[in-house]
Amino acid sequence: GDHGADNGTDEDQRVCVITTRREGLFFEHEFQLPQLYTGDRLVLQLVITGHGWADTTEQCGEFCHAVYRLSFNGTLAYNITQFRDDCDENPIGPRQHGTWNESRNGWCPGSVEPGLYIDVTEHVRQGSNRLSISLDVWSESAREYLPYTNYAGFALGDAAFLTLGASIFVYDAAAAREAAVHATPATAAVEALRRGCSRPEALQPATRIRQEGREARRLPEGGRRQGPQHADDDNDDDDVDEAG
Repeated sequence: GDHGADNGTDEDQRVCVITTRREGLFFEHEFQLPQLYTGDRLVLQLVITGHGWADTTEQCGEFCHAVYRLSFNGTLAYNITQFRDDCDENPIGPRQHGTWNESRNGWCPGSVEPGLYIDVTEHVRQGSNRLSISLDVWSESAREYLPYTNYAGFALGDAAFLTLGASIFVYDAAAAREAAVHATPATAAVEALRRGCSRPEALQPATRIRQEGREARRLPEGGRRQGPQHADDDNDDDDVDEAG
């Protein structure tokens, strides 16, 4: 009665609590592999860029430093970066206009993008398999990679999406042996059969992004996810430069 009039009823004091949960998982797909034979090698072609999620909280889209974490059958297999820091090498050069020379996530203006080829033989099996991909994005405010979530996209009417292409090719033992003796790989897939990946450096994304004089450090290939190194850690000999 009077108590409610003085201090507000329970209904008057109700509040709405909004929480943010970051998961990062954006792709899961089950697939079947036919009968496999001794010596068969399986190569994954992965094509992905940052298009489709620029108008969100991170507001970076194709300019994000992103790490794609690939898991097969529930086990993390690869940490992948598709970031391109060579866009300024476009042969047309300054005769063109726009932001052609800026580094990008997964492509450069005017470039042909065949994607990344990875030998995934050790991570798949005959029969049913599941491929899962999660996305971590470098956060300038937190100074670390965080699982991507479009938690404020609704404010701008943005239904963020991320398009990817993924195919698995099976090479029999004879084709795999032939690839091993090529002096000059003819295709990106052959390079993956020889070296495990068409661009091995793509399996070593920097754990820290070099911006305003800060360092960049690399993740291991696959395995457990590790937290970022501190910029003042002088015991790491694997520092690399990454475009910011």
